[in-house]
Amino acid sequence: MTRYLHFIVNSRDSWHSIVFIQDQAKRELLFWRDNLRSLNGVSFWSSPFVPSKVVFSDAFSTGCAAYIQSSSLLFHRNLSATELLISSTWRELATVKYSLEAFDSNLAGHRVRWNTDNQNVVRIVRVGSMLEELQELALDIFLFASGHNIRLDLTWIPRDQNSEADRFSKVVNIDDYSVHDDVFIHFDRLWGPHSIDRFASSSNAKLPRFNSRFLQSGTEAIDAFSQDWSCDNNWIVPPTTVFGKVLSHMRECKAVGTLMVPMWKFSYFWSLLCNDGVHLNSFVKHWLCPPKRPDLFVAGRAKNKLFGTKAFKSPYLALRIDFLQPERLFPVGFCTSPLGYCSVCQP
Repeated sequence: MTRYLHFIVNSRDSWHSIVFIQDQAKRELLFWRDNLRSLNGVSFWSSPFVPSKVVFSDAFSTGCAAYIQSSSLLFHRNLSATELLISSTWRELATVKYSLEAFDSNLAGHRVRWNTDNQNVVRIVRVGSMLEELQELALDIFLFASGHNIRLDLTWIPRDQNSEADRFSKVVNIDDYSVHDDVFIHFDRLWGPHSIDRFASSSNAKLPRFNSRFLQSGTEAIDAFSQDWSCDNNWIVPPTTVFGKVLSHMRECKAVGTLMVPMWKFSYFWSLLCNDGVHLNSFVKHWLCPPKRPDLFVAGRAKNKLFGTKAFKSPYLALRIDFLQPERLFPVGFCTSPLGYCSVCQP
């Protein structure tokens, strides 16, 4: 907490020079003003450290991951193209920051032994760095741990002892995409306000409340299918492989929400929406076939993803699903397809 103060001292022409106090240095001065009395008296000799939680973390060229030993808690995050251009030390250090924030209450008040196979990360978390981008991450880690009463002990371990975190970091979430913000805003005004985004990540969530595949900062729950959807107006843009499971879960929960689906009439899920092949089932209260637009889907952080890498050409449907009152025989909808009509519009 004196790195930026040293930067200022080293920038002087003489001991009588006037120097400018940058915001980072002000933050350090304020930290010492508020904490000097409580920190004074700490022993020069380290006391025995018996951890109550053990964490392993690692970063790869596509993503980063961490997990708490003897628990089911797993953090994973795709890395963006910009982040991949930064040094491997930055990525490993950022992994500590991101996963620490994600684990949050699970580590609050605990002594945590944090294992990493990057020796630079261990030193930087302990004493900081002369590189500003690394120092900022070290400060974020320090301040977050202090604010949540987390006592961190970073330890270097050989790579072969970090195989689980290494394996998780190589996972690529190909479903890391979302619809364009304008598209969400339109449907939120039409059928909202929606209260929760059921299939999202910390980088693409459309709402403050969201469910994610892996533990991430801000997520309300991992695995949307483990949650009760009945008390929410759900925003649902799921992976294409789980459309059937989504409808089954909504039926079980008697849920209401807006579901985005591609108009793939030969897909397994189409018969679940359209039993007779012509009319949408009665639980679909309204529907909209929006105009085609090349940016309907926005790419996430992953390098390889199902949607978002190029213009989406297939027609898409927004369905207003209501399993609370599924008695309406025919849904009400309208089509703005540039073709003039779509197969759903046929009588």
